[in-house]
Amino acid sequence: MKHKNKINEEIEQLLLQHGEFASEEEAFALVERYINQRNAQPDPALGGFSPDQVSSLLNLPWDDPGHPMQLNEMLSPSVLSPVRFLKNARLFLTDLMADTRPNATATGNLNRRFVAQMMERLDIEPRILNQIRRICKVINEPDVGEVHVLRLVCDVAGLIRLRGKSYQVVKEYETLLHESNAAVLYTILFEAYFTQFNLGYSDGFPDCPGIQSCIPITLAQLARRADQWQDLSTLSSHLLLPACREEIDASRFSIDDYDLFFVEIRILTHLETFGLIECQRQQKTKYTNRVTRLRKTGLFDQFISFDFK
Repeated sequence: MKHKNKINEEIEQLLLQHGEFASEEEAFALVERYINQRNAQPDPALGGFSPDQVSSLLNLPWDDPGHPMQLNEMLSPSVLSPVRFLKNARLFLTDLMADTRPNATATGNLNRRFVAQMMERLDIEPRILNQIRRICKVINEPDVGEVHVLRLVCDVAGLIRLRGKSYQVVKEYETLLHESNAAVLYTILFEAYFTQFNLGYSDGFPDCPGIQSCIPITLAQLARRADQWQDLSTLSSHLLLPACREEIDASRFSIDDYDLFFVEIRILTHLETFGLIECQRQQKTKYTNRVTRLRKTGLFDQFISFDFK
């Protein structure tokens, strides 16, 4: 709102300086030229991007040829091999293809048999598995976060479909499980995860939907600023637009460094999931470690590039 008020004030000053106009059309043309020029100029309030660049980043579909952010679907499988989420997605989809028995419950979750199979097959930290087995007398899909999120993301990505009592891999996507198509599958999962899956699902923070809409800005700022290790306390102010920071401030509750913790949980953990950043953490309390520094991985620049035409 402050930003809009400033622009209105600048336009009013421009009109006053000009004096009389021969017609309304002349006044409108002056204002239009001013706005076009202003929209093309970098704006510190927008993290150094111009309003035109921000509009392209946020309003164009990610797969639009004119979008400034481009995703590389030609990466070699070896580059993607460290990404655990991709590895687990391929195992999950492969096992779904091979499964001949009912694997879904009446409520649309994976049934206990298939969840137990995934707990054995997927790359999940032993500490997490032990905790689940200790706490849960019976283990359902939502109890195993890695399995639950995989199923949800593959579902919104259109890779799987519930038919009768079973989830099945959509036939046209079966070839994506070939190792040579790893980058295409990774791209589909990435786009679905950040544009369709709710990043705030079960993280305990208020919704703040603008944060997820702002992901292209976050990625563009990381591309510019995170070649080397950066303190999160310094970098975080650049990762979101002012309106998003206002959303976080309006949702604030009593946690130390609430805004940094929000950025860590709602954004950084998910980028780590896709192997795009690495983080350094320090112990904050007896039970929690918090991100203090981060940087891009080599995969980031190989997968994501920006071209502001």
